[in-house]
Amino acid sequence: ILQNVTKINDTLIFNNPFIYSNKAIDIDFTGERFIKESELEKLNEYRKKCEIFPYNVNQGFILSNNEKKRIAFFSQGLSLCEIYDSNLNLICKIVGPDSFDKQKIKIRTDDYKSLVYSGSIPWAYTDVISNSQYIYAVYIGRMINTEHYDNNLRSTPGYIIQFDWNGNFITSLILKGKLLSMTYNEVINAIYAIDYNGNVVRYDLSKIL
Repeated sequence: ILQNVTKINDTLIFNNPFIYSNKAIDIDFTGERFIKESELEKLNEYRKKCEIFPYNVNQGFILSNNEKKRIAFFSQGLSLCEIYDSNLNLICKIVGPDSFDKQKIKIRTDDYKSLVYSGSIPWAYTDVISNSQYIYAVYIGRMINTEHYDNNLRSTPGYIIQFDWNGNFITSLILKGKLLSMTYNEVINAIYAIDYNGNVVRYDLSKIL
């Protein structure tokens, strides 16, 4: 499930739905990654400046860690993750390894102009969880053809990548197929996940990471 809001220091932080940058298709809507609850009026300013609404292609996952004073963003459609401090200053940006140069995005015209994927859908980070020390992100890094969408996802390999809260890579685990969801059990230091076939899978982190 995509997560577009988090809380740090009792302040709600929202993903800005009006920013999106993709050099492959010559689109660059710059701006603040996050908007504080107390500054939501900024969204109206972005909306007025934005000729095309990029919400469908700029979604991702937001996580926060009050102890580390960190906020993390992982993109679903781009190979991109960013780490910020609690004042929303960018301290680390990780791009790649995949560029998704072949993705096709079109402008859908309905009540307003919006960007949508056409044909294959890029899958970068598809789920992200964390504990007090680390972030665990599921990464696929592939274009998924919508014609046989379920079968393609079921057999698509990927990784669980472990980062610390400063964005440093720790290690990774190879997956045989896409995970639908996962959660972390701190007591036994393990990740429980549901794969695309409905099976419950357990990863003992002390043994494999």
